Amino acid sequence: MQRTYQMYVIPDLIDPKKFKQATTRLDIVIDGSNEGPIEPGTRVDPQATFSETPKKYTILMVDPDEPSEELRSYKQKCHWAVCNATFDIYNNALSESSGAQELVPYVPPHPAYGSKTHRYVYIAFLQDNELTASTIEQLGARLLKSDIKEIEGIDLRKISEEFGLLPVGVSFYRSEWNESVDSVYTDILGQDSPRFGAPLVPNKFLDQYGNKLSRYENI
Repeated sequence: MQRTYQMYVIPDLIDPKKFKQATTRLDIVIDGSNEGPIEPGTRVDPQATFSETPKKYTILMVDPDEPSEELRSYKQKCHWAVCNATFDIYNNALSESSGAQELVPYVPPHPAYGSKTHRYVYIAFLQDNELTASTIEQLGARLLKSDIKEIEGIDLRKISEEFGLLPVGVSFYRSEWNESVDSVYTDILGQDSPRFGAPLVPNKFLDQYGNKLSRYENI
């Protein structure tokens, strides 16, 4: 969890006030009927209880570091999303039996050339109940606003608030450009791979073709 704060996954994508963290209370009780206190090194198994009631979840993969030339900043892009995934203590892996419904088809990570290192974040949201067909359509449309052709991208904190999604789990990794990324743009997104970098600083001693100017020329 500390890493998510260090890399600003929280609060960039998750409201820290809404994210519940596990707390542990340790009580040591010595029963007077025992022959003596617990000896150091003695293993005492914890008593843990889990709810057996299945619950519904929405799971997303988001890149909050998608560069935007129009905004001169970064926007959030959704790479994949499913909803109505059912989990309990017996079924805790995403599979066909989870009954998940796709909101956003998976798009591989594609950090653009010249952009900084990207954070690719997986977030599990607990749903209040099963999302209806109309809600699924609305949520999917909101998440697809993050398409690369959209200027504003998405606001995940706002979306989760509107649709009653409670963040309960998060994981992420970081990635940067290499040559294999270009094929994602051309083969999947159907566009040329963008190139980002610092603005060029004009050199008053060179012409537009990079040739050295004579001392009497002026540009």
